[in-house]
Amino acid sequence: MAKSAKSIAKTIDAAFEEKTTLDTAYLVDGSNRPVTLEIIVGAPGQTAVTDMILGDEPILRGKKGSVNEFTLDINKALNGKKLHITTVMIDTSRDTNNVESIIRLRGGFKFIEYELFKVVKNEGDNAIFTSVIEFFKL
Repeated sequence: MAKSAKSIAKTIDAAFEEKTTLDTAYLVDGSNRPVTLEIIVGAPGQTAVTDMILGDEPILRGKKGSVNEFTLDINKALNGKKLHITTVMIDTSRDTNNVESIIRLRGGFKFIEYELFKVVKNEGDNAIFTSVIEFFKL
């Protein structure tokens, strides 16, 4: 039996409702140029808390809301290190059930941006975004 257009659309939409994990590499070089990180959380009115570990060192604990751009370290010092980011988003907006986290890295080989997102079912539901970014020297 052929699928109806409605069931096909639902199947396609489901793929766009969730991307909550990231496991990737970020290319650095041997320079003293700083590598920066910024995290933008939303949609407007949503609540977020972020923890971050670089190597074995906690560098951020319980940061509420977005994370303004800051220096992680210089390129050559980041080579071989892993950055672990956990952001818990809580749907506190009455306007939307969309929650997202945009991670921006600058200063390495090139600027890069990653978007994690989820559509939660009910107001008050949460989403946990986990990211692991490993730094590699070219």
